[in-house]
Amino acid sequence: MNIKVVAYFLIIVELGIQVFGGLFSDQTPEVAYAFANAILILVPLVFGIKLGLVCMVPFVASEIFWFFKLQAVGPLLHLISFAVAVMILGFANRKIMQMPRLKRAVISGVLFELFLIGEEALYYGLRMLFLQKSFGWDDISGTFLSPANVVMLIVLILCCVGYSGLKDEKQPGAE
Repeated sequence: MNIKVVAYFLIIVELGIQVFGGLFSDQTPEVAYAFANAILILVPLVFGIKLGLVCMVPFVASEIFWFFKLQAVGPLLHLISFAVAVMILGFANRKIMQMPRLKRAVISGVLFELFLIGEEALYYGLRMLFLQKSFGWDDISGTFLSPANVVMLIVLILCCVGYSGLKDEKQPGAE
C-alpha cells in the first residue's frame, strides 16, 4: 500500500471538516475541529512540507472566509499560528525520516503532542498580544484533551512504525 494514500485521505477529511464547519458552524461538534487541528499537525510531521502545505489549503480558505464573515482578526492569527507549526514540522520531517522506525515514532509522537499544545498557545498568545484577550489552560488544551488526539496519535505511530520508509522508495532486496 502506498503510504501517501493515508496523507491524501487525511487531506480529504480536513477538506470535509472545513467545508462542513463553514456551512454548518453551529452544528459542527468541537471534536471535528479537534480532528482538523490534529490533521494539520500530523500531515507535515509525517509526510513532509509539500503535503503539509497542501493540507493547509482548505484551512487557509476557511480562515479567510471567517475573517471576512466575522470582520475580526482572530482567524488570521489562527492562520499564522498554524503556518508556523506546519513550516517547522515540515522541515523537522526531513530529519525524522532519517531515523530508525522506533526512534522516528517516539520523536514524532512527542513533537505531535508538543505542537498540538504549542500551536494553540501561540494562537492564544497572539490573541493576547494583539487583541488583549486573556486565556487559560482550558483554551489551550482543547485538541490535546480531545479523543481526536488519541486517534491521530495512533495513526501517526502506525505510519511511523508500520512502514519501513514513508518515501515511496524500493527497499533493498525487494523486487
